[in-house]
Amino acid sequence: MAGPLRNLRWERFCREYASGESLASAYVRAGFADTPNARFNASRLSHKPPVRARINELMEQFAEASAVKLEYLQNQLLPALRTNPQDLFEAGKLKSIAELPREAAAAIKTIRFDKNTGNVVEVTLTDKVAAAGVLLRSIGAIRDDRATTVLAVLEKGLSQLTLDELQSVRSHLAVLGLPSPSESPHT
Repeated sequence: MAGPLRNLRWERFCREYASGESLASAYVRAGFADTPNARFNASRLSHKPPVRARINELMEQFAEASAVKLEYLQNQLLPALRTNPQDLFEAGKLKSIAELPREAAAAIKTIRFDKNTGNVVEVTLTDKVAAAGVLLRSIGAIRDDRATTVLAVLEKGLSQLTLDELQSVRSHLAVLGLPSPSESPHT
């Protein structure tokens, strides 16, 4: 057990980062200067052996204290990735929430109603790119300190992927049990 660090700013940085803040945000919240180099400096700090050990220790403690396990979080995000907007409709009309498959209902982020009629006028699904990013980070496919990430590849769109990028995406999606994109990218 590493225990608290003697350097109070390093300790605060570890606590902020382990609790879910981004590297740069944790760095600034710990009392370091908010400069254009903050993300770079935060990355360097996070790789110092005592800081890395403390971050890992805190992450384990936070996971145990909150009783939230990685598998649970992954299972909560999978519906967002699996749901197709077509699942929400039947014969061209929006299904009621009670008629939706549980997985489709779980992927709904917001529902907006007409004030006069009470009818649903807009349904917003959870952001698939953000959910994919969280899932890919949870299996180690994306790390905050990489310049090029699988998430960036996903954001480019499948039509712009190279064959190597497509194969990388396919392998990470397979780990999550999700369907793979087509074999060859459209160029």
